[in-house]
Amino acid sequence: MNNKQKNNLFYQIIFGFIIFLIPTNLFFKFFESSAYVNGLQIDYLIPKFYLIDLAILVSFIFWILENRKTLVKKITKLKNHSLEFISKNKLGTFLIAAIILRQINSYNLIASWWYLAKLFEIGLFGLLIYHKRKLLSPIWIMLSLLPTILFQSIVGLFQFFNQTPVFGYLFLGETNLNRQTGLAKQIINGVEKILPYGTTSHPNILGGFLSISIIVLVGLLTIKQIKKKKYHQQPFFYGPIGLAIVTLGLTFSFSAWLTFLIGICLIFFKFTNKKAFILSIIIIILSPIAIYTLSQYSHNPSISRRNYLNQSAVNMFNNHILWGVGLNNFTTQVEEYSPTREVVRFTQPSHNIFLLLISETGLIGLSLLTLIVIKSKKLFIKNPQWSKYLLLFTPMLVLDHYLITNTSMLLMGFIFILISKNFLFQPQK
Repeated sequence: MNNKQKNNLFYQIIFGFIIFLIPTNLFFKFFESSAYVNGLQIDYLIPKFYLIDLAILVSFIFWILENRKTLVKKITKLKNHSLEFISKNKLGTFLIAAIILRQINSYNLIASWWYLAKLFEIGLFGLLIYHKRKLLSPIWIMLSLLPTILFQSIVGLFQFFNQTPVFGYLFLGETNLNRQTGLAKQIINGVEKILPYGTTSHPNILGGFLSISIIVLVGLLTIKQIKKKKYHQQPFFYGPIGLAIVTLGLTFSFSAWLTFLIGICLIFFKFTNKKAFILSIIIIILSPIAIYTLSQYSHNPSISRRNYLNQSAVNMFNNHILWGVGLNNFTTQVEEYSPTREVVRFTQPSHNIFLLLISETGLIGLSLLTLIVIKSKKLFIKNPQWSKYLLLFTPMLVLDHYLITNTSMLLMGFIFILISKNFLFQPQK
């Protein structure tokens, strides 16, 4: 095995390890004193360095060492591409710069700039994955995802049936299920049960990860390479998927359930690019209206809280219409704009990513989002699967917030699109 083969093997191992670490919650936190709002510590404002960040840092260091002789040339090339992109997209560059400058005057500077650093990290890692995309074969994807969902399912099912943690926090960040408050629960057959967490911070996140992972794995069944070797007929393939589906059901995550159902429909039924895009837009527009309407007739706290937070986002946008309140600063202001005081005990980001983003970035962010949609029109036309990706993620976008507030889940969406864009939702020969 020559040096190049050894390097490629290392990348495959570290990328697979990063996939395994996505649904984990082990982190080192600092500047905790900066995360208080009206005497209440807000978890979303605490800077955290996750175990997965360490793995990504290792991959960066290895890439630098591998390319140390040509590093200056590669950086110059990247710089030239960046300048070319800026010259062709002056308006977009201006809007991005305006959003970044807004962070200087945000309420919580530490939370703002740490979030920007995370976005920068994920962007660089995306470039690294794109550069090494030929190493991410369908078999590699399968061998990375199957053990991950098997492990998370086993941990989640143990938690649900025993109502206790398996190992504890120091083992990949497992939530302390022995505490009495703050846990996600559901009444089943008259008995209140703690829902499965896996090693994530919430059942919704576990459900979201499992639903996307299952869809990617089922999509692999359309690959000729997988069909030929009949991997899908082996217990090591359908066993973990079966357990993952059961665990997904027990999370009681409505957004994850919808994502799973939409993904299955997109794989096995013909869905045109135009229909997928239109349906996504309809869901995005109607979802906050539906939640508001349901909140008038239902006393379900999940619905009422989502409505309160959505209204807070709208009020926040109206009062900070140009700049918003700054990225990752929604929770610093939500109590000021909430129509109910209950949100004081439920200080979370809006469970609608679009409303959350416009409340944090104002018209500047809305203009950038509009520009991206306009610029992406040709992309959606030439590559139909992108509209289907939008539809797939829509339930999580309009019913939760973790795809942008939890960096591991933001990374999940980014990675899974990159590694599956050549086969998922595309007709196979």
